[in-house]
Amino acid sequence: MKQLFLILFLFTSVAVLTDARANTNTVSSNTVASTTVDKSVPTASAPPFNIMQNDSCYIPGGSIGIQTQVLGIATGKAFEDVDCSKRKYAKLLWQFNMKISALNVLCTEPMIFQAMERSGSPCPASKGLIGQDAQDYWDEHPEERPDYEQWQTTNLVKEETEVDNDGLKNFALMALSMLLIL
Repeated sequence: MKQLFLILFLFTSVAVLTDARANTNTVSSNTVASTTVDKSVPTASAPPFNIMQNDSCYIPGGSIGIQTQVLGIATGKAFEDVDCSKRKYAKLLWQFNMKISALNVLCTEPMIFQAMERSGSPCPASKGLIGQDAQDYWDEHPEERPDYEQWQTTNLVKEETEVDNDGLKNFALMALSMLLIL
């Protein structure tokens, strides 16, 4: 068995040496391989609000995002347009044939209340009063008007202050008596 391994070893050695001598071409190359690893942090992006639809009364206020190597956070804010909501409620009530209710919703705005009053069609008042009955109600209960602060400054009669004339009368009598004595 040892002889078999020895013969096999010699045969393999001769085959390698003859193969190495037969190929004498020498190729030398200097290859520098480098790998660049990009470790930049992905940017945080705050998504835009998609609320500007035909039937939305929300106004986008903005969005913001912040990103670290571990965690990213994005947030946003939207605001409700109150006047838009009132118009939509009034339109819905009008479509349901609740016209006095629709006017009541709009008449909560001081500008609309004053415009209705100037046009001779006062806003509906307490429990559905309309027309002259509504105007009488608003005249009797001005504190319930939506424009009450402005109404106070223009419509309230300023109290007249009474002047104490007793001192003036006493002075005049004394002056007159002095003239009569002289």
